[in-house]
Amino acid sequence: MELVLGILLAGAVVVIVVQTARESGRAERGAAPPTGPVSFVADGVAVITLDLTVTDPAADAVQRIVDDAVTRAFAAIPDAAEIEVRDEAGTVLARRRRERPRNVSIPTELYEPHALRRAGPDPSAAHGWDEPMSAGAMPGVQKDLDPLTVPHRLLAERLDLPQAVASHLVESGGADDAVALVRALLEAGGHLVEGTGETMRVGSTCVVVIRAPIGEPVGAGPLNQAYLRYAESGASRGLVVSPGFMDPLEVRRREVLAPEVLHAGPVGIQRMADAVALGADPLRFAAAPPLSGG
Repeated sequence: MELVLGILLAGAVVVIVVQTARESGRAERGAAPPTGPVSFVADGVAVITLDLTVTDPAADAVQRIVDDAVTRAFAAIPDAAEIEVRDEAGTVLARRRRERPRNVSIPTELYEPHALRRAGPDPSAAHGWDEPMSAGAMPGVQKDLDPLTVPHRLLAERLDLPQAVASHLVESGGADDAVALVRALLEAGGHLVEGTGETMRVGSTCVVVIRAPIGEPVGAGPLNQAYLRYAESGASRGLVVSPGFMDPLEVRRREVLAPEVLHAGPVGIQRMADAVALGADPLRFAAAPPLSGG
């Protein structure tokens, strides 16, 4: 009898542990909720408050931050049909409704296969050429055409930066350097930045910059190296910043495993610049628009 009770008790403990683990896993896999309070003023209308005070709601910097906050709020609050965004003073900055997917009707004839047809006569047949006529074979067409080249744009030119920050980067020669850009934004936001190179210390936060062309994929190797630099710094929080593209799924996985280390890509760098333009803390805006109480 005691053996049976012991088995039942052990089984109950296992069930509780498994259930707790499942609930924890579901919470980790869910969408990251907005940091800060969210209140419902009416059925389906959620109100979020940005952690800043706005004087010009129509400014580009404000609208970019509002758009980002609304997108995140809709993803994190599935019951919200409409989001109202306010600043700390209670000013309504925007009110957006959730967009519903539209049903697109495709004509049935588009599903039917069609034989390939030429748009016009083949000029190579008229001239007796075996190969299709190329641009170089056409009368009056230059053979050696210059390849299409796209002028290189500096990193600072690809972002909407405050004038003081942009001027400083041009004067210092750092307009195309991600490290110089991030450092300039942090200093313009009133922070004392310690350290040189890709690893910087701002108070209790270690900021690691991964140099990469804007939009280029950032692999696991540089991300791992950035985390090791944070771990070696002894800081309590970390921020990995890069103009390159960091896979959102990979970033989410890393932030679940190490929530004290956040990541910011090109959008995050622009958000830091917008925070500086609005007199807010760029460090707090790097990973996501922060929300405040009230």
